[in-house]
Amino acid sequence: MQTDLIQNTRVFKEFERSFNHFFEECERGFTNELIINMYCRIYTPGKTVITYKSNVKEMYFIRQGLVEVFNNENDEAAKEKPILYLPKFSYFGDYQILFNLKSNIVFKTLAHTPDDKKSVSSDPMPDIIFMCIDKNLLLDFCELFPQTAENIKRRALERRKRF
Repeated sequence: MQTDLIQNTRVFKEFERSFNHFFEECERGFTNELIINMYCRIYTPGKTVITYKSNVKEMYFIRQGLVEVFNNENDEAAKEKPILYLPKFSYFGDYQILFNLKSNIVFKTLAHTPDDKKSVSSDPMPDIIFMCIDKNLLLDFCELFPQTAENIKRRALERRKRF
């Protein structure tokens, strides 16, 4: 019944298709459980989502907006310049949750366009919309679906190596 709901409901189907790069190696039961247990978080531009050395409590799927990723080096100038931008349909937080690590990078909602050199444009940036899954639920689903857990851990490591 969950599978029918997910595959036949336009909103769920669109969500799964938008994040196919995450769900493509996931078992159907895992995908169903994850999607029906998600909740929405809305952040205004310029807000910190995950701080340095924090325990990550949620995995985030970006539905609208951009997220900046900052390295937390000792050099103050390096802290101010993003090392990466995560666009719509990206996700983050999985690596820290799956490997039980504190975050060694900072995730912030974009307060200005990437080419806008620290000045906020006259048009306000739209809110950033995430669909989230709680850390404990994600880990529970990984326990129920060990093959999927191995797949998403492997992919999280591969993504991390690219940074």
